[in-house]
Amino acid sequence: MINPGSVEEVQRIVKVFNQHETGVSLHTISTSLWRISNRY
Repeated sequence: MINPGSVEEVQRIVKVFNQHETGVSLHTISTSLWRISNRY
């Protein structure tokens, strides 16, 4: 049986990881747009 404390900890880690992934995606998109705009 998993105690509630570790469940909250896992959820917190997942939340931080998702925020990090979103930040990386936004950075990748903005970098791609910057490269595309510099081609023209």
